[in-house]
Amino acid sequence: MSATGSTAVPVREVPAGTRGWLDAAVAVVMFALTAAWNLTAAATVDVQQWLSGEEVSVSILDVVAVPARFQPTEYATNFGGHLHFWVFSHLDPSPDLFYGRDWKAGAMALLAPLSYLVLRRRLSCGRAASVLGAAVVVLLPGVSALAWLATENGLEALWGMVTLLLVTSRRRWWVLAPVTAGISVSTYGAGLAWAGAAGVVVLVRLVRSPRRVRDTLGLLGATVVGAAVVCFPLVWWEGGGRIVIGGGSVDSADPVDALDGLLYELTERGDSYYYFTAAPALGSLELAVALAISLVLATVWRPRSWPWTGTLVLTVVLYALSGGVLGVRRTIAIPIVAGLALAVAVDHLVRRRPAVVRGLAVVAVAAAALVPVGLHHLEEREEWLSGRYQLPRDFAFGLAEGRTMVEEVAALTDRLNSGRATYEEVAAEREGERALAMVWFLAERNGRDLTGLATPAQIAELAREGPRCARGCSPVPGRP
Repeated sequence: MSATGSTAVPVREVPAGTRGWLDAAVAVVMFALTAAWNLTAAATVDVQQWLSGEEVSVSILDVVAVPARFQPTEYATNFGGHLHFWVFSHLDPSPDLFYGRDWKAGAMALLAPLSYLVLRRRLSCGRAASVLGAAVVVLLPGVSALAWLATENGLEALWGMVTLLLVTSRRRWWVLAPVTAGISVSTYGAGLAWAGAAGVVVLVRLVRSPRRVRDTLGLLGATVVGAAVVCFPLVWWEGGGRIVIGGGSVDSADPVDALDGLLYELTERGDSYYYFTAAPALGSLELAVALAISLVLATVWRPRSWPWTGTLVLTVVLYALSGGVLGVRRTIAIPIVAGLALAVAVDHLVRRRPAVVRGLAVVAVAAAALVPVGLHHLEEREEWLSGRYQLPRDFAFGLAEGRTMVEEVAALTDRLNSGRATYEEVAAEREGERALAMVWFLAERNGRDLTGLATPAQIAELAREGPRCARGCSPVPGRP
């Protein structure tokens, strides 16, 4: 019997030595290439000099709120995601309005080496097929369209991938998986699917484990820590707060409509909330069909892939049972798992073929899958640069004629610090909490004068009384 006691749980490790070092080198190169790709996308969008409303909320307002201990609205429930951007803002030596996009783009580049390692060390794929799978994962629109967006979406998948890598390892630290699962859930609600799949693996391993008592004790300790990570905001936010479930609600769920919309966005056209591309999340209808077939074949041919397939299934179930404003930003696990499945299917089909045949087959699949997706990316970037595709002006932040958002924030800062306007007057002109958070964030992070600016405490009051809460959200903090 193996250390885990079950061949149904994927536990294969690549042997140490030369192959291990080569895999590490490939992973590093893939990270560097993906980071360059993502950062170029962020820079292309930055040309428009506009930060969308959700990006302002997550990468700026929520970052101001973390140390000030106020929850801006009941929708701001992804504390782990806010903490990510708080850390990013301190790592950046001189953050600007768009710092969050660059740091998100860099972080999301980790999906490439994580996918490669999953395929090599857990799913027994050859090196070429593993590179193919990782490339498909990061280039599918359902991943790449969120990779530069300065919001939490997608960061939970990084922690989810780490969680499944941990929980399927032979090493003793596999019992730490509940900790990273908790981080994934706290980062974004879609992390529940990754955590759920990991939980099933834990149960299987415990049933089969010859060291059940020791493993159980370790898992209990890690689970307590993971639960504490998820629940910590309830203690941190002054006056209590909400966690995990932001705009979603089981009460308002319509599973049939949700699944119909999801299928449309995966295969035909992406046009949902904060998914700034017309491309379907799986690239095209033809590619989506190929990926679906690959998912079935991969699960049959490599049963050890079931934790990842389970994550995809749980993602769909959670999507169907949640309400609110839906969109593929909640289902990034689907293109990730689909990309892994394609690599597994290709590897299985070519494994016993001569090296030349294997290489040609992988190249052919890569060309068929990635060339159309890559061309679409290039066309889309040209549209961003030309202005034919523009970010929506989706919150009340008017620009004086000829000014960019950066220049408008600088002008507001000057008005406030010179005494020509009070923060109340500025708040009355526009959506105060987000506008004044931008002013405070840039001034405070870059060591500038804060004399006339609204403090985080005053911004908290504006958030409680602002138009978003006036439209129906519960005022947080200090809820009755």
